[in-house]
Amino acid sequence: MQLLTDWPDKQAAKFETSGISERSYTPMQSLSHTLQFQFYSGDATDVSERLDHGSLDFAVMLQPIDSIKYEFLSLPDRSEWGILMTKKDPLASKKSVTKDDLKSIPLIMHQRIGLQSEIAHWAGTDLENLNIAATYNVVHGSPVPFVQQGLGYFLTTRDLLAPVLDSEVCFLSLEPKLSTQLALVWKKHAVFSKTAEMFIKHIIKN
Repeated sequence: MQLLTDWPDKQAAKFETSGISERSYTPMQSLSHTLQFQFYSGDATDVSERLDHGSLDFAVMLQPIDSIKYEFLSLPDRSEWGILMTKKDPLASKKSVTKDDLKSIPLIMHQRIGLQSEIAHWAGTDLENLNIAATYNVVHGSPVPFVQQGLGYFLTTRDLLAPVLDSEVCFLSLEPKLSTQLALVWKKHAVFSKTAEMFIKHIIKN
């Protein structure tokens, strides 16, 4: 059985070794002696295409999910949004980033329109009113050089960054807090193997 995540490589590696989190991985652990899992990583486009073509059974993605095309089950894990910036930036002296702050700075944002719209809704504005300087699909390596070179303020979730940040940068959470929930996703009306059926029934039950 194959399961794909739309996390960047760093987060996907963590997923392969320690699971989505201790809480959400527990049902999989109880099946590990019965089922064999194959894990892949990719961006949201790759994830969706593989699900649509039937080459994968399930995916783990950040919400929001296209409920017209997919069934999904929300997982306990939540990812907290914030801004990565240099410590020399005037904004770094604050304890958090407000809605007004966000609307006044050039942003490097995830390219998924659904996530962009969620951020705009949180900020109380239309998406076109945000100053999007650049977009990304996955975080290959460290995003620190982007902020050091002044390209923009890197808007991301804390768990996609290294546990210990570079000494020249800092991460400020959004205020009020904004977090995105993870979801186990599968194609609507998918024809599952017996193995995949066993997996999804066990996950839903637990």
